[in-house]
Amino acid sequence: MRIEAFQQEREFLILKSDKNFSEYSERVCVLNGFSIDEPRTLVNTQVSGVLKRQSFVCYITKRDRGELRRILKLPAFFPLYIVRDQRRNRDYTVAFGKTALLLDSVLLWQSKKNLEDEPIIL
Repeated sequence: MRIEAFQQEREFLILKSDKNFSEYSERVCVLNGFSIDEPRTLVNTQVSGVLKRQSFVCYITKRDRGELRRILKLPAFFPLYIVRDQRRNRDYTVAFGKTALLLDSVLLWQSKKNLEDEPIIL
């Protein structure tokens, strides 16, 4: 892949797939078949062809991106994307690669955290 042009403004990227993400939700998995749903441009259709053939390590969750960032206190540029389940017409949040592994470990740590055992500081 070669970069031929650069846009000054960041576009809102939404991915799509024909997978049933409820089967893969809340765990790390390797999936393929992603493509770009929005924005629709000629360049994105070419990139979508490459994406469909690639396999990615990803973490998929039903939680909203904003909610996830707020709960985990993630920075604004933490790479979380929206992916649409074409079968159920539902949006999921997805992270790829090392970010997916990091997100999985943080969510696992937070779910094991027992608020009753934490010290109360006055």
